[in-house]
Amino acid sequence: DGIFRWLESGGTSTRAVELSQVSGANLVPTKALQVIVSEKDKHLIAIGCNPFGSTDIDFMQIRWSSQADATDWTPETTNSAGDVRLSSGSQIITALKTRQEIIIWTDTSLYTMRFVGDPYVFAVDLISEGVSIISPNAMINANNIVYFMDQDNFYIYSGGVRTMPCSVR
Repeated sequence: DGIFRWLESGGTSTRAVELSQVSGANLVPTKALQVIVSEKDKHLIAIGCNPFGSTDIDFMQIRWSSQADATDWTPETTNSAGDVRLSSGSQIITALKTRQEIIIWTDTSLYTMRFVGDPYVFAVDLISEGVSIISPNAMINANNIVYFMDQDNFYIYSGGVRTMPCSVR
């Protein structure tokens, strides 16, 4: 569904509103599988969302708002809003924010997304093909090491993917 914003100042009886309906909102995604706040660089990131000019969701599309402005999603030379479409896979399954990057799983691959600043804002790199995740919640970040489960194995990601030793398997 869409991205919603709730203002604490309105109190608990005030309902959240769809971000695309907020006054001044510009090209906010109306559909997204997941939304991540990147506190370090102050971007709102929509994972698996509708591309610019479309109301249909693209399960491989990633978009981010302009820095410190969750209502401005129009990429221009005067802001840091942008987008990227992943190429390996047919659907993003989930994403996990770590201390230094966002890890993104598709149905066939693992990507990393890092804030790099102007002019590209984010760098998205393919880490591994042939590895996925069994469900959107089958991962955990502990001490900046990501542990996750796929159909066949348990894996560890700490800059690269490796199979976790498992005597039970």
